[in-house]
Amino acid sequence: MDSVTRPLTLTDHPQQRAGAWAVAIFTARDHPHAVTEDDLDQAARRLVRDLSRAATTAKTDAGYDWWKVQFALYPNSKVTHAKRPQTRAALEPKIAELFIPDPVAGLGEAPCVFCDKPSTVRWAKRNLPLFDAESILNNLPPGLDGWPVCQGCRIAVWALPYGAAVTAGSASVLTSDSLEIERKFAKRNVDRASKIMAAGFAGLSADAKPEAVAVSMLSHHHVPLGVTLWMFKNDNQEPWLRVTETRQAVTIFLRRMHTEPAAQRGWKALIRLLTNRDAQGNVKESGHDQAAKTLFEPAGQRRPRLLETAHALVQRHLATMPKRWLRDLTELAHLYSKEMLDMDPTRLKPVADLIASWIAAATSPRGRFNEYVKAAGKGYPLGGLLMQAEARLLRNGQTPPMKAADAQLVVGNGPGAWEHRMLLFFSVVDALIARGVEIGSKAADEEDNEIDIQFPEEEEGV
Repeated sequence: MDSVTRPLTLTDHPQQRAGAWAVAIFTARDHPHAVTEDDLDQAARRLVRDLSRAATTAKTDAGYDWWKVQFALYPNSKVTHAKRPQTRAALEPKIAELFIPDPVAGLGEAPCVFCDKPSTVRWAKRNLPLFDAESILNNLPPGLDGWPVCQGCRIAVWALPYGAAVTAGSASVLTSDSLEIERKFAKRNVDRASKIMAAGFAGLSADAKPEAVAVSMLSHHHVPLGVTLWMFKNDNQEPWLRVTETRQAVTIFLRRMHTEPAAQRGWKALIRLLTNRDAQGNVKESGHDQAAKTLFEPAGQRRPRLLETAHALVQRHLATMPKRWLRDLTELAHLYSKEMLDMDPTRLKPVADLIASWIAAATSPRGRFNEYVKAAGKGYPLGGLLMQAEARLLRNGQTPPMKAADAQLVVGNGPGAWEHRMLLFFSVVDALIARGVEIGSKAADEEDNEIDIQFPEEEEGV
């Protein structure tokens, strides 16, 4: 059965795709392509019931939060319009009209904008998140007053909030090379939606962010695969879309991290450093969530956020950070660079040894280390510092370990130079610790058994 004949198609469009998975979960199907006509009717009835209830509930009721979700995604729709009927009996028939089968085939049929199935129903911004309004004629299909959308895709687009991770103002949709991950993510959100409708957002327990949920799911896979998160808001004022993605090597990195104790401790240290608490000690931002975000990069851009984040944290907290954390974060950075960036940290050893020797020879190693920190992330200042360090060692009768080819990895602004500079920082810190040079905290190393390496999503047993 192809997309033109099956009731529901799993397309490549992220929003339709999330909703199609939600419909499959509503109807206990393993895949959207297994959804039947009767299943579509069942899903439509559920949508009509939930939407009409949310749209007519009192603003003081916890269930009103589900209406806020609709308002952020479908402004001016029949569900969210300020002049909508205020009773379920009056509103339900109007909502049901959104999901009825297409009229009998005939004049005006055109391929569905999502799946190519012939349709005579036209939709635009009020029912399609992030689409243009009917008035934007230049963006519409030629000769049409809206985008054709078949019944299956209309139901899927409105099932989107169930399959997405939603807040009162935005939604996050996940796509992946793995259908298993997509379905698990949607299933988690369908269950979460039921809780929001019953008790509002305040009724949710500690809730992992989409990045943490995705990383947790990825950690169970042995083959390279990645995920993409599509985060968006579609209100009438400032609609926006942000797309971030993991590299396919993230699964290998996560599996290796779980088998290497030092790198695992480094991840725990990263979680601690990224946990943000208020004056009373309550968690404002979860370190689990923030650490997971370092494995996501803006779509189409290669930006090693874990290296960048860890580098900034070490600089900021060096004076209070136990040496063991420094060593473990270095191991984490090395593992990340090998598995995620295909870099060889050992190539930086001559440069790191040069800088470490220069710092160790100073009367005030901390002061000289601070000089290095100021230049560490910038190509040309770092090049000047390397020349200064090399000259100082020569004057002291020492043979610099670095060759010109070694320095080329980190100076300038060529491909990979920035990444190598970030990684060099950890190699220098590691070399200084190995030499016994005091550059950070003199506090005793702390135990790390307080933090569970698992993510909140796993802890909930999902």
